[in-house]
Amino acid sequence: MNRFGNIALAAIRRLGLVALVIGCVTAQAASAPFTDFDGQPRTIESFAGDGKWLVVMIWAHDCHVCNMEVENYAHFHETHKDNNARILGVSMDGQAKRAEAEAFIERHDLPFPNLLGEPATMMLHFAQLTGSSVRGTPPLLLFDRGQLHRERAKPLPRGHQLFLSSFFLSDVLRRTPHPHQKPLFYDSYSVVG
Repeated sequence: MNRFGNIALAAIRRLGLVALVIGCVTAQAASAPFTDFDGQPRTIESFAGDGKWLVVMIWAHDCHVCNMEVENYAHFHETHKDNNARILGVSMDGQAKRAEAEAFIERHDLPFPNLLGEPATMMLHFAQLTGSSVRGTPPLLLFDRGQLHRERAKPLPRGHQLFLSSFFLSDVLRRTPHPHQKPLFYDSYSVVG
């Protein structure tokens, strides 16, 4: 075989390996791409669909913005979990940084459930759900009645310490499950575009 043939064969082998890896990651993402911190396989979608809004915060233990904003998410979760909305955290630290992810949860005393996923799997799952790619942490997903309703693929603008942007607000404020319930947002949160 000539040099060109060897190069072509090597390229085909590499492409085959890449396809195999992508296929494995895709299969994992389709079944149960995440685990809870007890090691049980879980999906984001298994937390949605109970008639409440579900806000998914995708975080990493070493993300500066995540560390700054997570307490706002915790406060929101505590305020609304029994009423009309909940938070679900998804760490994209992966098994290699599980201890750091657990330390993040403990350090911030997070009252909401959290899942753990591999970075590549999380990014692929986000892309499959939204059709866009993650452009920084923490991206957000908003589910309504079990269906993905909105997404934000990048963090909120710097200096805004709230947990949801006006990107979500207009739709969220229109629907409150019961007339006697309080609205999801109140004046202590700033609104950004």
